[in-house]
Amino acid sequence: LTNLDCNLRCTYCYENKGRGLNDIKQMKNFVTARLKDAEGNQDVILDFIGGESLLYPDVLDELVTHAHVIQKGIGHTGKITVSLSTNGTLIGEDKKVQDFLLKWRPCVGFSIDGTKEIHDACRIDTEGSPSYDRAVAGWYWTRQHLCPKCCGVKATYTHTTIGRYAEGVINLIKLGFIEIAANVVFEEQWTKEEAPIIYKQMQKVIDYLFEKKLQNTVHIFQINNADLDMRHYKAEGRKAQNHCGTCTHMRTIGFDGLVYGCNRFCSMKNPIPIGYMDGKKIVITPSGREFTEEVTAQYKEWPQECLECKYANQCPSCSAIPYEQDGPKAFFARKPQCGFTYAIVAARLYFKYR
Repeated sequence: LTNLDCNLRCTYCYENKGRGLNDIKQMKNFVTARLKDAEGNQDVILDFIGGESLLYPDVLDELVTHAHVIQKGIGHTGKITVSLSTNGTLIGEDKKVQDFLLKWRPCVGFSIDGTKEIHDACRIDTEGSPSYDRAVAGWYWTRQHLCPKCCGVKATYTHTTIGRYAEGVINLIKLGFIEIAANVVFEEQWTKEEAPIIYKQMQKVIDYLFEKKLQNTVHIFQINNADLDMRHYKAEGRKAQNHCGTCTHMRTIGFDGLVYGCNRFCSMKNPIPIGYMDGKKIVITPSGREFTEEVTAQYKEWPQECLECKYANQCPSCSAIPYEQDGPKAFFARKPQCGFTYAIVAARLYFKYR
């Protein structure tokens, strides 16, 4: 976690902004510790998450340089991949940002919510001005100078914008993105009754892909996920793990020198740490180990109906959100993602049919 500053104030953002830049020595120690924890030939992803990480390109450059120095010093032979999430608005106008991207050629994940109208309804800057044009300008620069296959985009939809899901995703395809994630706001309740509405929007996207012969070159994470064999797609599957790897694979360093399971556990109103930095060593506390085990097995606390659901393995959920609301049991008892999950399954079956 480099910072919690951001030049945007998106209406659905969960982060508590305005906490500035993390301590550079603290971040270097965290990078050192994570590299030393990796096995000799294990690949490592150095993932920069803000706020808006590109507010501080000099700091990013210093951290990546440090990672390579440490790697050489400890004889680590795995690949270091630099990844970052960005709203894209600074790329087209800041030479330091451009220099960083050209030097390290990271995987870049943009946040663009589809069309200009959909995007600007939610993704505004600190002065209330729209950000779509600047975000797209940043994407165009990146596409020209970096490998577009290493770049992707995530669009986020609310109940206000879900009826324009297809319009937004199709526009992202027209902009040239080939790796697209288009999900709903996980904090909102998506009921089974809403599944047909979402499915019909996804169906329009699928029809567009096939009509333009893009079904094998453009991948929508929620539909024709690149990791799925869509010709032999099987919808059924019980839940065997959480949707993400928080607390185990996604650890981050907080502003307070404490270690967190992921960015969200760190940036929520009441953060929940699992350890701390002892110099250049990560120490997971007994309570942190206990919490990690609890979160890792969180899916087991789902209602029995959910555990028995034949589509449970495709149900997306954030492991941190329940702790911001009323706890995992109560949160999942509401079945907040049923509508989105059913829509995903139906869309994938339709894609298979096409």
